[in-house]
Amino acid sequence: KLYKIGLLGFSKYDNISNWYIGGHGESGPLIATYLEDNYWDYDGVFFLSSYSPIKLTKKGLKILSVYGENDLILNKNTYRENLPNFGNEYLERIIRGGNYSNFADIKTLDGDGNATISLENQVSITMNYILEMIASPDIEIPIIRKTTITYEESIETFVNPDRGFYNH
Repeated sequence: KLYKIGLLGFSKYDNISNWYIGGHGESGPLIATYLEDNYWDYDGVFFLSSYSPIKLTKKGLKILSVYGENDLILNKNTYRENLPNFGNEYLERIIRGGNYSNFADIKTLDGDGNATISLENQVSITMNYILEMIASPDIEIPIIRKTTITYEESIETFVNPDRGFYNH
């Protein structure tokens, strides 16, 4: 069993009031399972080329799903079958030219599609999406690094756009 103290050393950071957790690939279902009993400790969760096999219906839990357009590792059928577990309010982002391997900063895995954007670009876009999820609607989101493509150029799907952090 995972404990928040062992996972992130929460006791050292009593002054931080908002916590987010996330995972890539197979760690996504593990994170979701952990959240099943510990969701009240978090404000949001992000899944990178991943999904939740557990219903995440906590009111106010921000959920972000990001995967690459050229991701051939993520089982898209399993992903779609598990989308209802995100509830009615989540944000999905598909990075044009991105793949599975670039989320992990590893060589392209056998069976994965070729990325047509750089590792640095995919990481930068991903970090900006995570910051976008975390930020309040009235806070301007900093650009971490100049990217060669913009948010508008990436593929975007919004669910429940009336919710504050989904508006742009």
